[in-house]
Amino acid sequence: MAETKIQFSPQTFISNVNRLGLSKPNRFEVHIFFPRGIAAEAGIPTAGENIVSLFCENANLPVQNIAVKQQKIYGPNYQRPISVDYGGEGLPMTFLVDGKMNVKSIFDIWISKIVDPIQYFVYHPSSYTSQIKIMQLDEEDNIVYTVVLEDAFPRNVGMLELNQSIQNQVHKLNVTFAYRRWYPIHNLAKDVSYPKLDLLAKIKDERIRISPTARNTMNALEKQLEAKRRNR
Repeated sequence: MAETKIQFSPQTFISNVNRLGLSKPNRFEVHIFFPRGIAAEAGIPTAGENIVSLFCENANLPVQNIAVKQQKIYGPNYQRPISVDYGGEGLPMTFLVDGKMNVKSIFDIWISKIVDPIQYFVYHPSSYTSQIKIMQLDEEDNIVYTVVLEDAFPRNVGMLELNQSIQNQVHKLNVTFAYRRWYPIHNLAKDVSYPKLDLLAKIKDERIRISPTARNTMNALEKQLEAKRRNR
């Protein structure tokens, strides 16, 4: 069999770099949407344009892993996917701290509304979780890629070192966020479709009676999930 000519060439590579450009790690923006109750108590807007979002110095685009289980039916083993993990155990970010220590205080308030500091009970997730958007920008500050963290909250707020010998430096606060999952927003991803959830499709046996309340609840859930997909 005759060998085919390789497709790569320096000219093709340079042409595509000139046409598409290359993403740079210092071109990014983070929007933290604070839970409504926490934002009201801290006196900050719930939208992403706030002092904490503005002072974010370092962030990361999260990982995504497929958990597999080795299986063998006949012949060589193969890895069978069994679940997905979005790296929700922790996503680190670094924030510059303003001279009034507002950034530090905001995270103090947020984390105190997760586990009560007096009675030590855990609040309901709806009161302390929120969304975080991490956006990759191009050279003209256009958003080219976005990751949305769902049900996010600060899991760890780092310490700030105080040292008389340190000069010409500023405080940088390390915060680790936990979250449930994340999804991307991109031109290529917007047309990806998934099987529609039909909670009533499998119930074909007329002998199985479903109360009107349960049927309405399932229909409402399907509409909410469909609306959520369209809004991405």
